[in-house]
Amino acid sequence: MAPTDGLLQAGIKAVKENQFQLAVGLLERYCHLNPDSLSVYTLQAQMYLVKAYKENGQQQQAFTLCQQLTRSHHAEVKAWSCRMLPHLTPASSAPQKLVSGATLANANQAVNALGVLGLDQNFYRPTPPPTPPAPDPKEIQLKTVTKFKRHYEQELLAGLEDLEAQRRSMVSRGVLYVLIFFIVIILISILTLSIPFQIFVGGVVLLFQFEALLYRPYRKNLKEKVIYKILKFIDPNDNFSYSHHSLGRPNKRAFIESRLFGDEELKDFSEEDCVEGQWGETRLYFSETKAERKGGDEQSRIIFHGLFFQANFNKSFQGRTVVVPDTAENFFGPLGRALQYWNKRHANELIKLEDPEFERLFAVYGTDQIEARYVLSTSLMQRLVDLQHKIGKDIRIAFVNNSVYIAIPYEEDLFEPPIFTSILTFQPILEYFQTLQMMIGIVEDLNLNRRIWQ
Repeated sequence: MAPTDGLLQAGIKAVKENQFQLAVGLLERYCHLNPDSLSVYTLQAQMYLVKAYKENGQQQQAFTLCQQLTRSHHAEVKAWSCRMLPHLTPASSAPQKLVSGATLANANQAVNALGVLGLDQNFYRPTPPPTPPAPDPKEIQLKTVTKFKRHYEQELLAGLEDLEAQRRSMVSRGVLYVLIFFIVIILISILTLSIPFQIFVGGVVLLFQFEALLYRPYRKNLKEKVIYKILKFIDPNDNFSYSHHSLGRPNKRAFIESRLFGDEELKDFSEEDCVEGQWGETRLYFSETKAERKGGDEQSRIIFHGLFFQANFNKSFQGRTVVVPDTAENFFGPLGRALQYWNKRHANELIKLEDPEFERLFAVYGTDQIEARYVLSTSLMQRLVDLQHKIGKDIRIAFVNNSVYIAIPYEEDLFEPPIFTSILTFQPILEYFQTLQMMIGIVEDLNLNRRIWQ
């Protein structure tokens, strides 16, 4: 054994026994007496010295020596030192240019080679990549149809069997009621050669009884169970609530204040299938809404039937900006453009913007030209265009009272359970899921969680 080998062994022993100040002295002495950078023993001493420097508080020396080892001709040592260097802090706060090219695989090879160099394999094993932080419970990730189908098969399907039995019982009893009703009519017709008016009244009463006693409980039971479970799947943190009827919010007032359909008085306003909750930083509410207005002959006419969405906006503003489909210009061309200036139903000023695609789809009215441009940024206009294409409906958007309101028209009733087809098929439940996620996803579509004004 060479005289200096005792210094090396003593230095390694001191590191393992956490006597780092002693180890620094012994290993520095060994490296001074054995400057051969190609010697595996010198490399071994230098690698232990990096640890001794670091644990002894000599950060600059540890960084400098480790940086020197990144230029080693020994591939395993070079990989090891490249891996270690980011964990060492130089005395200067200026960022250092690190040597690239060492991969995690090379670093693992370096660990295996430590035995060749005489080091224990637990000595400075490369630190594994940090575990990604758990997602913020306020953040919700949109789910794919594939994941939902798997959830449907594993969680929802079994719970639908009782509802399917209720549906079959309802249909069977309904068919029986109808048969009895027609038999009675036929018998009376044969005996009296006429069908009394009372028979028709009885038929109407029978239909109402069927709807009230059989269909309503089935409809309410299915909606509350299935839609709630779908919302729970979309948001496992249970931030959403559902009710098949109005939640008692002042939505009629919000609908009127939005001026999405002008400022005329409403004769009737109703809503059902109401969802309220939190998506990230954004509070939202939407429901299937029907709004009726008085006609010239005092007969009501439906001005809107569809989904009405409300959420707090990510900018603060004072006035009103209303975005409606540009039907006038699309139908009448330049004449329609002139007619837009006469339309004061939504707000008192027509806002002309620079985005040609947005202008082709929408007409914008507002109470303040400058504020409208502040609200409708270039990125938001593009997002609204994309949302229009995604939904495939002529949407209307209003920005009022630091909130955004969106009206999406639908001719058919939504979330209605099937009567004559099985609810154990995936398609009707998939439609529920897609509609709910589309509405909640508006927050992502418009980037509402980005709180610019904060």
